[in-house]
Amino acid sequence: MSLDDAQRAKFNGLKTASQRAIQYLNESCPKNDPATPTGRLETMERRLSAMLEAVRTVQPALDDFYAALTDEQKARLAAIEPSGDTAGSSTYRDRRDRSHQRRGRHFRLRLPLPL
Repeated sequence: MSLDDAQRAKFNGLKTASQRAIQYLNESCPKNDPATPTGRLETMERRLSAMLEAVRTVQPALDDFYAALTDEQKARLAAIEPSGDTAGSSTYRDRRDRSHQRRGRHFRLRLPLPL
């Protein structure tokens, strides 16, 4: 997608916000699950809080960038297929198993457009 200077600046702001969100997630979320059920629940709550804060960090920058696009650019952006392994007909168990395999890895935040 071809961006003008103002759009490029908004896009760079979106990338910066996304990087801050990723860093926050990596720093805020425990890497290992506690052994006790109450500890696991507390860990889950911390992860959810961190994810909400990451969304709050990225959302304004995404809104600014999207508002700067022309209708044609918005249509092209909407036509881009999401990437990753969550597309298709995977079952809850498949997604859960992949999630368990990724434990301990750093978070990656996927922007709604290719970088």
